[in-house]
Amino acid sequence: MKKTFLIALLSISYTLSWAQYSQKYGKITEDELKMTVYSKDSSAPAVFIYEDSYVTYNYLSNLFQITTKYSAKIKILKPEGVEYANFSIPLYFNNNGRETLSGLEAISYNLENGKVVKTKTEKQFIFSENISPNVNLTKVSIQGVKVGSVIEYKYSISSPFTYSIPSFKTQHRIPVIYGKYNADIPEYFNFQFNVKGYENLSVKEESRPNTFNVSTGQGLEAVKCVNRDIMILSTDMPAMKDEPMVWCSEEYMSYVEFQLSGIQFPFERYEPYSRDWKSIEKTLEEHPMFGDHYKISNPLEKETKEIVAKNISNLDKICQLHQLVLNNTAFNGHYSLYCNRPQAVIKNKTGSNSEINFTLMGVLNDAGFKAYPVLLRDRSSGRLVEFYPSIDNINYFIIAVDTPDGKTYFLDGADKFSSPNILSSRFLTKGYVINPSKKDKWVDLSRISNSITKAEVILNFNSDMNLVGTIRRTSSNQFSYARKSEFNQLKSKDEYIKSLESNYVIKIDSLTLTGFENYGNIVEERLHIKKETMKNDSYVYLNPVILPTFTKNPFIESNRKLPVEFEYPLTAIQFITIVVPDNYTIEELPKGAKVSLMDDGIVFTYLIQKRDNLITIMYNYTQNQIIFPNTDYAHLKEFFTVVANKNVEQIVLKKK
Repeated sequence: MKKTFLIALLSISYTLSWAQYSQKYGKITEDELKMTVYSKDSSAPAVFIYEDSYVTYNYLSNLFQITTKYSAKIKILKPEGVEYANFSIPLYFNNNGRETLSGLEAISYNLENGKVVKTKTEKQFIFSENISPNVNLTKVSIQGVKVGSVIEYKYSISSPFTYSIPSFKTQHRIPVIYGKYNADIPEYFNFQFNVKGYENLSVKEESRPNTFNVSTGQGLEAVKCVNRDIMILSTDMPAMKDEPMVWCSEEYMSYVEFQLSGIQFPFERYEPYSRDWKSIEKTLEEHPMFGDHYKISNPLEKETKEIVAKNISNLDKICQLHQLVLNNTAFNGHYSLYCNRPQAVIKNKTGSNSEINFTLMGVLNDAGFKAYPVLLRDRSSGRLVEFYPSIDNINYFIIAVDTPDGKTYFLDGADKFSSPNILSSRFLTKGYVINPSKKDKWVDLSRISNSITKAEVILNFNSDMNLVGTIRRTSSNQFSYARKSEFNQLKSKDEYIKSLESNYVIKIDSLTLTGFENYGNIVEERLHIKKETMKNDSYVYLNPVILPTFTKNPFIESNRKLPVEFEYPLTAIQFITIVVPDNYTIEELPKGAKVSLMDDGIVFTYLIQKRDNLITIMYNYTQNQIIFPNTDYAHLKEFFTVVANKNVEQIVLKKK
């Protein structure tokens, strides 16, 4: 009896909690308007009260089309939540058809003087723009929105691309109280679907009868079939929170994706529809704005011949050919997978990444090398996935070049800091190779170079017992790229000095830079520095690590949901020598340490010795593994606690 009563009470409580929210479009409750905070996440700037997407197939004019009906209601809780009043709707088109938008409506509701004020968004706040050769973006700015507003919008998209059901995110940067995704698919289309992410979703699938009216030339005939009715529900979906050292957190959001396996219409054979990477490669090869450029003529033919004729190594020739393109072009900031006439980039002296890289490919091929594209998706957008081929996920490509001695180098002609196997860290991810002779189509670009920074530090004391000395730091490969990029952004040597002084809490008396404005993968910095110590009449306290790798543990949260993703494999070495004045003795030194993680995935070594009036330190931080699952988080946290502490430990000197 008591158990039955308890169940009934819980049921009533659940019903009442949902009664304060409405999942019906156009119905705004008083509780929604008066809501000031989302109880399950008080930090949320806004919250989806509901999000509803319904995908179904229609049969019109003897052709199938997909209709997606979407609606959402959002409560604005904080000033930064107002941005959710602006949203975009992508519409795709190609030679086979285009998607169309209809029924767009966007409304804001506010409670003013006890009355509900409704503001409808007019057409002047809705506009479209083409953002690529195949995508048009409809942008909407809902009017009358402020903290406390409830906004609601809906629209329908009709698509002729019946072989592709768009993916649907069930998780966002703000929480979702109630989410519903419904796909109603005729038996003719055999889709596989995956539910991904870290959060739980309710998935239900059942069959239901359906009827289409088909034109026979003598009228309409009813054709019966069976539909797969897929329903995916979520309640109290938490917001996707940013965590440090994640390339693309949106990649780990909960979402639903579909992939077509095959089709079978009445009285016809089953037709497999396996969209694999080879078919995507073929599509690009046949595309006039991509594949037509594989045999691009060389617009720098004379200069190329002069380089080829030199008695230098293959790598040196590739470097000079790369420089040739870099010196005759400039990236205009426009990213595109496709282009029309890449040769024009030499005449115009500027162009998109695709125009410049196709030109580079033509130059390299004309020089007798084998050059070809490597398809990418930059880290901030998420990775290309081997088992989920999609041409829409590709947003960049670089050039690979093979040499007669069997070596392969990777280049980006649109990046002035790039050199062979040195790329922006944005593109140090998995790439797909377009080269028929290559059996292994995937390359891990994060491991194409070994990046080392080595510092030789010699420190003395001035009359005030502050540290003075010299630092010679040599940086190679990705470290070199990072230093050049930072220097370029700061635009002057003086600004670069200020940045170093701020980062390392030092005063720089002079700085000599080598290689920062030259092509190549090595740069050198020579610094004369001063660093203040803590002192009193008897003791001097100093931190000997002038260029620390970490002074704070980047992992401070007790738990973590997402994996940890570092930039690239690296080694950071310092050799430090400190000359102690004759009137001081060494009172206390930090202890040496060597710690490693995950079978030497990361290794940190700190060796310190004293001999007469000299203190020497050998400091080595080596990172071989760059991606760790969240199950390793506790070990990472412990490891970096040791590293951070060693970077700030003090030497104590005592006055004689």
